[in-house]
Amino acid sequence: MHFHLPKPLHGWRQFVGEVGIIVLGVLIALGFEQLVEQWRWNREAATARQAIANELASSAEQGAERLAVENCLRDRIVDLAEKLNTSNGGWTADPMPRAQAAARSPDERRMTPVLGSPLRGWSQDAWDMSKSTGVLGHMRHDEVAAYSAVYGEIAAIRDFQNQELPLESKLSFLGVDQILDNRSRIDALATLGQLDALNSTLAGLSSLMIHQIRALHLQVDRAAVSAQLKDTIETQRRHRGPCVTDVRVDF
Repeated sequence: MHFHLPKPLHGWRQFVGEVGIIVLGVLIALGFEQLVEQWRWNREAATARQAIANELASSAEQGAERLAVENCLRDRIVDLAEKLNTSNGGWTADPMPRAQAAARSPDERRMTPVLGSPLRGWSQDAWDMSKSTGVLGHMRHDEVAAYSAVYGEIAAIRDFQNQELPLESKLSFLGVDQILDNRSRIDALATLGQLDALNSTLAGLSSLMIHQIRALHLQVDRAAVSAQLKDTIETQRRHRGPCVTDVRVDF
């Protein structure tokens, strides 16, 4: 049995040409669509990159603040420990000196702090958003790895800060006059030891984080960041005194 293929109306050569034109048109359309999609992702990546840069600049400022007050916190811990070691049952209230205490609103109800470690947010919203939208898949692998390393340090700092805060709260009883039993004195000394270790750890992690952020060469408003950091350190110095050191972050 023989099968006879229908002949194109205008011949095979013209038919193949017409099909080729159609295929070429489809390929051009697909290529254009891919170009548009790539352009969109490039724009999304640029937006995410800038958001991350701004967020990391803020983290660098917070890390610099932590370094600036490291000596103040260490000296305060040593001072409290010496007083506890020489106490003989009685304890005279020893809150943070008024000149050092952070400004508080009149209606804020909490016990007077005795140490006053900085409490900062250490945001990673821009990083989390970039991960959830998939935009990181359209950045260079080495760039994403560098971001990931920095945010790993930020997460560690946030975790250690969360350990520091409840320990500091445990010492709030030292802000009032009282008869101090030996058990309370020993517990307070142990807490101070933990806080001293955390202070050193947070300063070390902050220094490492700042070094990693510098290596990223972020595109940020350097003048604005520098001015903000200067204001932050001056505010700390007004509260804590000359123990606050000057720290710079050069991007």
